[in-house]
Amino acid sequence: MTEQNKAPNPLGNINVENIEEKELADVLQLAGKAYNGIINLVNRIKELEKRINEIAKEIAEIKIHYDGKPAWIEFKWVYNKLKKKYYYYYLRYIDELPDGRRIKRSRYLGKAVDKELREAIENNRRLRRLLKLQRMYLEEYERLQKRLEKIKRWLGIFEL
Repeated sequence: MTEQNKAPNPLGNINVENIEEKELADVLQLAGKAYNGIINLVNRIKELEKRINEIAKEIAEIKIHYDGKPAWIEFKWVYNKLKKKYYYYYLRYIDELPDGRRIKRSRYLGKAVDKELREAIENNRRLRRLLKLQRMYLEEYERLQKRLEKIKRWLGIFEL
């Protein structure tokens, strides 16, 4: 590493002989807190990596086609021509139009819903939750990585 791109000394030009014991104790206490903070930061990053990998494995296990549309099953009543009330299942989902508008759509399922469709809807819901959680963890992971890189540059450490 050349002198030009060497990280500046954070302590500057401090004359160690002129530091009193109380000031030295304060500096050591601050250094201990900083060290513990860095260790906690590194541990949190490792924990996030582990959680992100666990979620990725769980997402890979869900074997459905995910189209990104939230969907659910509703049990709705309708009147026939004789004004008699009947109940049917409908698949409800939110569809996005090319102009960006979102509308609710329905598809008639009938008197009974097959098990595969129920499982697909539940997997769809579960997958959406997992993707949202994974995105949240990735954002926090990137934020903590940037913070750690700033600390490394400030301290002149290149491998932690």
